[in-house]
Amino acid sequence: MIGAILLVGMMVMLAYRAPSFHNQPAVAEPKTTPIVPILIPGIAEPPEMRVLPFPAPVVTPQMGMLYDAMQRVDSKTEPNARRLAVDRIIAKYPDYSDAYAMRLSLLCEGNDRAAILSDVNYALKYISNSATGNDSLNSMISMRAKIEHTNGDDSAAMEDLDKAINTKLADAVQFVNSGATSPERSASACTWTLSDMDALVQRFPNDYRAYLFRGLYYGFFVMWDQNSLQPAIENLRRAGEMDTRSALPHFFIAHIQNRPIAVLGLQGTERDTFNGSRLRELRLALTLDPNLLPALGDRAEAYFELNEFPEAIGDYEKIVALNPRDAGAYNDCALAKMQLGNNYAAISYFDKAIANMKRELNHSSSYENRADAYMKTRQWGLAIDDLSTAISLQIGGVVMLSNVKSFGLFIRSTRRRPMKRSRGSSIRPFIPI
Repeated sequence: MIGAILLVGMMVMLAYRAPSFHNQPAVAEPKTTPIVPILIPGIAEPPEMRVLPFPAPVVTPQMGMLYDAMQRVDSKTEPNARRLAVDRIIAKYPDYSDAYAMRLSLLCEGNDRAAILSDVNYALKYISNSATGNDSLNSMISMRAKIEHTNGDDSAAMEDLDKAINTKLADAVQFVNSGATSPERSASACTWTLSDMDALVQRFPNDYRAYLFRGLYYGFFVMWDQNSLQPAIENLRRAGEMDTRSALPHFFIAHIQNRPIAVLGLQGTERDTFNGSRLRELRLALTLDPNLLPALGDRAEAYFELNEFPEAIGDYEKIVALNPRDAGAYNDCALAKMQLGNNYAAISYFDKAIANMKRELNHSSSYENRADAYMKTRQWGLAIDDLSTAISLQIGGVVMLSNVKSFGLFIRSTRRRPMKRSRGSSIRPFIPI
């Protein structure tokens, strides 16, 4: 619940303060169209500091009213005053999904389950006009499942939990709706607890999904609590033993193993052993479901980490065949091709990555990677163009009040490295180091 509410709030704030989200695909900056300087009026910036304007987001009257309410109502305001502010928005715009989501943040602190269930259903009914869209589906559906469980309708709760985790398998653990860092025995009305998970296992001892859900529950906390990893894997293994036809237990084991912060520090043989363990589970998952996209993505990443580039390319090729709009897979496949010296083929795949990614400030990794490939093929002019575009996307929307000498020192003090996408489907942003 916390994640969904924060996401709604952030989207509303961004509409007013940071107009940078849109649906325009990324393209190279046109060379023939003059770019009007946008940083400091009257100053002609160098090309690296210019960027074509980004379309301003459409701010609807509903968003405006919700933003105004958020500005006037803070955490110190009386709950009743906050509730009245959101009530007024819903009364005027009864089909505004995000307003119901905001009201749920208040209702979930109480115990009016009928009101919670009603607002969840309305939020889901009108979710097509939500600023967060499908990103909040998991949270909303699992919230409804929690109320159904509390009301004693565990069969409906199991079905809704199944729907929730399948909205986006790579983020399945988010159904927990918790802000805690370790498993809880008690929580607010909309948050799942370990006691709830235990109750579902007792209620449905022969349904593999009960163990699957409990394994995912522990998996949510693995990021911060190392003690949650073992029970997460044990429950998921039990689920896999109960339903040997399902690929999900194996995929979730491999996916959750990659969540702990400690994994980031693994080097050398430790990292290879870790990736080998993940690969075993992912191979089992893909044997059962060869088209399971998140498992293909995770396996390709593991192959890449093990320097098994032909195998990684094979998985990336299958991903883009199943989802031709996956910019991250094109980018990572191109990086694997570069590792094998296939730089011209890599350039072609970077082209596809750029054509399919959203054009956003601070998202320039595919331009940087393509510039590397251009340099390896001695296409200096094209490399310079891509690096200029990358720099413009990094700083084109930021006012920098520094002299030219200082800026030059900053640029020379940074170095680039090939950027792979992070877990899931997004591309890692460029980070100067």
